[in-house]
Amino acid sequence: MRYEAKDQVFVAMPFTGPFRKAFETVIEPAVRRVSVNGRPLSARIINRATSGAPDIHEQIFDAVLHSRLVIADMTVQSTCVVDDGSSRWQANANVTYEVGLASAWRNPEDILLIHQSHSGHTYGFDVQNLRHVQYEPDSAASIALLTDEIVRALNQSTFLAQAAYQKLVESVSPSAVQFMHQEAARAFPVIAFQSPDLGVMDARVHAITELLNYGALKNRNVVPQGPGKGVAIIYGWSEFGIRILQSLHAITPERAGDLRKQIASVAAGEIPPASLRDLPVVKATGEQPIDMVEAARGEGSPEVAQKQ
Repeated sequence: MRYEAKDQVFVAMPFTGPFRKAFETVIEPAVRRVSVNGRPLSARIINRATSGAPDIHEQIFDAVLHSRLVIADMTVQSTCVVDDGSSRWQANANVTYEVGLASAWRNPEDILLIHQSHSGHTYGFDVQNLRHVQYEPDSAASIALLTDEIVRALNQSTFLAQAAYQKLVESVSPSAVQFMHQEAARAFPVIAFQSPDLGVMDARVHAITELLNYGALKNRNVVPQGPGKGVAIIYGWSEFGIRILQSLHAITPERAGDLRKQIASVAAGEIPPASLRDLPVVKATGEQPIDMVEAARGEGSPEVAQKQ
């Protein structure tokens, strides 16, 4: 299922002198003119001068996956010799690599190719189906043109994403719907496997498996419960999962806000406190939380083995 989008546009381009000027005078202003849900987009660039680390691949992957749009400047820069012995102009190799990642991981409507005019400019057959537009540096008209193209691409992407999302919500199984309504009471659902012979999975485990496949839940911790006592697995709702909870009327917008704050309050790798992973159960004396981790483990503190 689709990434969790940030309010940014990833701009893949060379950053030698003329290109940096084109970014500052045309591309970035065009991006900043566009707002999504009342928030202006920012232009994200990644190069060795801005990454803060020698290995920038992880940042590139994150930008390609989580930006609302990928803009790639395919302006030709150098020539190469092709099979017939002739010379051909080509775009920056790093930009071409990032377009390849975007083409593999994203939908075509999420990618916008741009280029400056050049007599030797061509698009290869493997990317010529992507949206592409010519711009000119230092051109107010190009700012307006790129702004329009960005809006058009985002609207198309949003329309298709909403259609896919609606189809997914309509396909959620009854057991997963029931699970989400029950588990919306806690930010970190827990499943405890107390027997070394796990046997047939019950409906709750089937529901979690389905929601993990959708990306609505994330694995957080695997907590051993002691010799012969099995393990407890702690999950967390993703932003996508919170959205589905609302669509299925399992939570209110206010509860969605509370869930986000509760999830953000626990650092990655830490075991959430019992107050955020217990499940209220009505008893004769009133509501008492049942801590599934401690109930499965017995006495003592859980030992954490991180899920990789």
